[in-house]
Amino acid sequence: MEGIITSIKVLGNSRKYMLLSFKKDTPILQEIILKEDIPLGNFVKIGNEKIIESKESSSKVISELKENITSIIDKELNRPDYTSEITEINDVIKKLTQHMKKYAKTFLLKLFFGAPIIIRFHNDADGSSGAYSVYLSILEIFSKFKIEIKPNITWLMQKNVVYELGDAIFDKNLENYFMSIEKPLLYITDFGTSIQSNRGAEKITETFDVIWLDHHPIEKGFFGEKFNGYLNPWNLGSDSEITAGFLSSLFGYVLSGKINDEVVNASFIGDYSKYADIKKPGNDLALFLDMATSDPSALGSYSSKNITPIELHNIITDKEKYLSFVNTAKMKLEDAIEKAKNNIKKYKASETTIFVCDFSTVKSRESKYPLPGRFSSKLLDALMAESKNSILILHFGVYISLRIPKELAEKVQILKIIEEFKSNQDEVDSGGGHASAASIKLYESTDKKAYIKLLLEKIKKQLE
Repeated sequence: MEGIITSIKVLGNSRKYMLLSFKKDTPILQEIILKEDIPLGNFVKIGNEKIIESKESSSKVISELKENITSIIDKELNRPDYTSEITEINDVIKKLTQHMKKYAKTFLLKLFFGAPIIIRFHNDADGSSGAYSVYLSILEIFSKFKIEIKPNITWLMQKNVVYELGDAIFDKNLENYFMSIEKPLLYITDFGTSIQSNRGAEKITETFDVIWLDHHPIEKGFFGEKFNGYLNPWNLGSDSEITAGFLSSLFGYVLSGKINDEVVNASFIGDYSKYADIKKPGNDLALFLDMATSDPSALGSYSSKNITPIELHNIITDKEKYLSFVNTAKMKLEDAIEKAKNNIKKYKASETTIFVCDFSTVKSRESKYPLPGRFSSKLLDALMAESKNSILILHFGVYISLRIPKELAEKVQILKIIEEFKSNQDEVDSGGGHASAASIKLYESTDKKAYIKLLLEKIKKQLE
């Protein structure tokens, strides 16, 4: 076993060394745990878990190593662009792919050099399907190059959609356990574009390269746009119907040449995109991902705060266990929808019915699933089965969640209403989303009933 030490991870009194070498133009990644302190960048030979030789590598040798890896990556990325069956989005896919090839080059370089990579994703079907797609692509890459070690990747599920200063400090502290030739990488998906992320985003750029894939309308002054790796369909003439899960799935294709159509459709379904196709596989997966990320503890011995794509994959590939969890999710969802129907208020506006539901009448104390945001979409679907022209306002705590059917999204400009509300900074904390699915966060002191009444008035006026 021999190679250049490209990264070191501290493990108590021991250290895990990543060795990178070549054989017939193929990268060979190996790892070994030793108590010896070997400098980063050294060339080493190891036999019987003992160091036979260790010597300092010149900057030229390390530079050549990087050039060789880059050459391999360039060959790997030289594949035809992905073409979707949804012809309407193929033009934006081409534009996205042009940017993603640069980001994929960065990602693979970090991966092969063993640099620490932190992947943060929002805890819903959209964010988690994106993280899962990236995970599947990494499996494909490692299988292709016959790499059997675990990459230095930390998966973090996030319940809010703000990258806070505390998140940046946490990520920087994680990075302190590593030494690496390559700069560490932070990959973020489905976090929104709030200026509340600015302090954390600015802080993390001190030590990390960043790839941030998102699909929400971009808030003015959002620092994330300054990242070299920031990508949003809104900047390319598209909109939020291109989900974050699809963006990460496309990124996974650019990385590995593989894309999972069921995962893509689960993302579309989970985020209420107009590109969702309920006749194709993806419904069950979207339900499972929603439940798994809402309440990981419901899946067994997993942490109640975090579930990784590795754990998701272990369940999804176990048909019996997966089907059991899907059926549980369906049962809980159906029960919640029936409770909502029995506790809902109706308001007529022309030929449209506006439904208002208090989520506290639906929520089960025994289960964290369903969460209100994603439940809104499912409830609207159920209501539309009985009354096609339906709009839903679901409120819970300081939040108001809105769902507008795609047929009414152009007429009911909910994002414009939210922007009007946000101008009153003493009562409205934040708000946003996209044309069919949006939410508002009020302050505890704000009169929520008054804002719901105002929402009804503004929606009715737009429907006239």
